[in-house]
Parts: sequence; C-alpha cells; structure tokens
Amino acid sequence: MRHSLTLVNPATRRATCAVCGPAKIRRRARSAGWKCRAEAPGGDRLRTFGLSPRRLVAMLEAQGYRCPICGRELGPVFQVDHDHETGRVRGLLCGSCNHGLGCFRDDVGRLLAAVRYLGLN
Repeated sequence: MRHSLTLVNPATRRATCAVCGPAKIRRRARSAGWKCRAEAPGGDRLRTFGLSPRRLVAMLEAQGYRCPICGRELGPVFQVDHDHETGRVRGLLCGSCNHGLGCFRDDVGRLLAAVRYLGLN
C-alpha cells in the first residue's frame, strides 16, 4: 500500500497516512509536497529489521520523535539501533549517537570508562 497523505497540516507537520494512520510528515526533497516520515530514505533498512511502517511510527511516538540518548529531534534520516549479536531492535537514534555506540562496540565497560574519564577532566 502507498503512503498517501490526507488532512495535511503543515503548521504542525502532521497528517493522516493511508499506511501509518496519524503520522508526522516532512517536506519532500525535490518538490513542494509532503511525505510520511516512515517513508523516509532507508525504508529498505526498516524491512531488514522487520519493522513495519506502523511499528516504526509507534517507536517514533514512544520516543517523542527524539533520540533517547542526546534528546535531539530525529529528522527524516535516523538510525535503527540494534544488537549485532541477536539482531533485536533497541530503538531509533540520531546518526551521532548511533556512531558513538558503534565506536564503543556496544561495550558497557568501555562506555563506563569514558564516563569516568570525562568526570576526571
């Protein structure tokens, strides 16, 4: 089914999507139209992790459309954070926080060592 929008409200950036139901929207890159956030680039990645558009929107709403680590608003491009051993999806992150976790290799010991280091300076 196609992500077609009705009841578009540009002021609040909300609309009703034929696939997702009530959804946040974003401006299309090359036109004056609007697009459902779940239809953002990387949709193939979402299918890779077994996320339906409805599940994606539910996750975004549960997180308040914000990165759970830094609190920044998630734009149209965000990362699906997952456990590399089990493949289980943990949440949706901004690119910077996802990269940071990747640099620490999801190792809690390394993250705690970094926190201790930052506390010393």
